[in-house]
Amino acid sequence: MALPLTSITQKRFNDLKKNYQDLAPSNKTISGWVSLMEIVKLVSENNANGVRIYFGRYADDEQPYPGQNTVMLVATRGNADPTTADSKDVLTQGATILVGDSFEGLPGDVIPLCPPACPNP
Repeated sequence: MALPLTSITQKRFNDLKKNYQDLAPSNKTISGWVSLMEIVKLVSENNANGVRIYFGRYADDEQPYPGQNTVMLVATRGNADPTTADSKDVLTQGATILVGDSFEGLPGDVIPLCPPACPNP
């Protein structure tokens, strides 16, 4: 099976990033960062075999990133050889209270965004 994630050249990466940054609003989100440990925890606590990435935006007056775009990570389960078509989000419907630092049945967000937390060049 061909994996949906494929490598691209550094030039293609730079071109796509520039296309976004040229059209983004002034308070644009350039990037976000998540540790491998957090991704592994999200997947393992949900007995998942994939991760779906959703895009979102904070309200203009919402802290810590007013008006900025964000990404949310959701664990998914599919067949033994999962595809985007057969993978289902692992979310507990109606969950409104976070329990400790568990991702079980919950999406992940509040990742460090750039700006203001930009990596050194």
